Amino acid sequence: MNRGREGTVRWKIPEGTERLLFLVILFVAAVLRLRYLGYRSLWNDEAWVANLVLDGGLGNLLAESDKGSIIQPPLFSYAIALLIELAGRYNEAIFRLVPCIVGIAAVPALYLLTRRLCGPLEALIASSLLALSEPMIRYSQELKQYSGGVLAAILLFLIVEKIREEGRWLHWAVLGVTAGAGFAYDLGVLFPAAAAYLYLLWWCHRSGSRAGYRGLAVASAIFAPFAAVVLILFVFRPQMGRYVAYWSGAFVSCTGLGSTLGHVAGLNWDLVRYLLSPVPLIGLVLASAGVASLWIRGIPRVAYYLLAPLGLALAGACLHRYPYFHRLLLFAAPILLLAVAAGAAEMFGWLNRARPRSLALIPLLIIPAVGWKSVPAYLWAPERLQLEELRPVMEHVTANIRQGDAIYRYYGANFAFRYYYRGHDGPLVLGKPHRIDPSQYPRDLEEVLRPGMRLWIVFAHYIPEEKEILLNALDPRGEMLDRIERVGAAAYLYRID
Repeated sequence: MNRGREGTVRWKIPEGTERLLFLVILFVAAVLRLRYLGYRSLWNDEAWVANLVLDGGLGNLLAESDKGSIIQPPLFSYAIALLIELAGRYNEAIFRLVPCIVGIAAVPALYLLTRRLCGPLEALIASSLLALSEPMIRYSQELKQYSGGVLAAILLFLIVEKIREEGRWLHWAVLGVTAGAGFAYDLGVLFPAAAAYLYLLWWCHRSGSRAGYRGLAVASAIFAPFAAVVLILFVFRPQMGRYVAYWSGAFVSCTGLGSTLGHVAGLNWDLVRYLLSPVPLIGLVLASAGVASLWIRGIPRVAYYLLAPLGLALAGACLHRYPYFHRLLLFAAPILLLAVAAGAAEMFGWLNRARPRSLALIPLLIIPAVGWKSVPAYLWAPERLQLEELRPVMEHVTANIRQGDAIYRYYGANFAFRYYYRGHDGPLVLGKPHRIDPSQYPRDLEEVLRPGMRLWIVFAHYIPEEKEILLNALDPRGEMLDRIERVGAAAYLYRID
């Protein structure tokens, strides 16, 4: 045994063994994220980003943002566009490569942070949990910015630890760059960044370090231009009204103390279930034990690293400016998994003194428990990952469409259809949304239908009831000649009488 940081006795693992175990964990994380990277079709939200990149390229992304087309910071779109230009081609795998690489990089980053705060055993457990976590794998395989938010949160707190120990000017500068670039990549990074800055402000005050105050000023000066550009050009825009309306269910309405506390408790339990599935209760118990253990060992700041960003995000939800919704809070996942790892290691140490000593393996079962659903899906059963498989549907339509055929695309299929559509010689009609009054859908069709025409109707990202209304309106008007149905997408060919 050796004495770790903060004077705590830690379990010692031979250096060679630790390095080998970490390389195995990193290899598993990479395989789970890279395998089937391009298997799924781009679904609605991914296709929106892909179309933005393909339509605008690097030079036009800011202009499109200024028109109110973007509700996310620019750096993610810029990174994707740059990769596409460098590759000279694109497909689903290439589009998803940036979030995949970032997601893989989060594993060694969490290992370093946990090892610095806790020790090697906790670092191996935490990195294993992150490697096998289903939400972490999913958003490393999706054209979304969330994996970047996870990496940025880890790096921010890792830099804070470096500043506590060494406090070099370079560390303060890197803090500013990481906070700024992270915020420009994923809006959620604002909360761990703010938590890091507030902690360092308290730390400078407590230590009375004038050099620390100067370093914090440097970090703030670097972060400020990033924040100003993102807030002015990409957040305080007219589209934020639509954004707030869309996420209204994920805001907190402070109508009364009891109802507010109940709502907040429900939102946090949803977050725990999402991040620690399929064993949320066991994970929560271990995380609580880990936070308590680290507090007793003189590392209470881990509780702050976990709770402060969530508290700031909750304040944003109360102000109706940021949704308190699980995937938008993924930046909290790494510190939560660190706490789970600390709890599992503490229980391992306690049971290791019992008889039989094999009981010490019980808390380590949290690792396969977290991975028992994600590993089979991402290694052997990729069909479980499918959301909206419009690619094979459009391949079938393209192969069988005739000159003069008309295509009616359901409004929910708009973004994915634009990505997979290869053009044809015939009318193309975009359906209108009528969610308030679905009876309007048949009227829209009547404006399109002509006797003797062949009509393809394409669905994706659809509401099943609306799909049935449209098909029921077509059935009496003609004969169905062809159909193809896949997960979350379908196309039907009618000849109109």
